[in-house]
Amino acid sequence: MTRCQPPRAMGHAAGGLDGMRESMLPVQKEMFNRGLGSAYDLAATCALLGKKKEALRFLQAACEKRETGLLYLSRNPDFNVLHDDWVYKEIAERVGEKLSRPQP
Repeated sequence: MTRCQPPRAMGHAAGGLDGMRESMLPVQKEMFNRGLGSAYDLAATCALLGKKKEALRFLQAACEKRETGLLYLSRNPDFNVLHDDWVYKEIAERVGEKLSRPQP
C-alpha cells in the first residue's frame, strides 16, 4: 500500500528541510512586504539557508520594528552562521543593551 502525497509535499520530502525553507522564503517575504510577517523569522530562514546578507538585512529590520523575537537572538542557534559577522555583533550588542536597561 502506497501513501498518496500532494506533489508539493513530495518536493519538500525530496529537498529536506532546506527545500522546505526555500519554498517558505518567498511566502515569508510576501507576508513581510504586506506588513504581516516577522522580519526576525525571515532573518532566521535566510540564515538557515546561508543567505547571510539577507539575514542581516532582515535582522536590522526586526530591530527597527522592535520585534519581540529579538529577545532570543543570542540564544537562537538559527543565527550561529552569523556570529562572526560584525553587523550581527552590533545588532546583538544593541539588543543586549536594551535588555539590560532598567525599566521605568
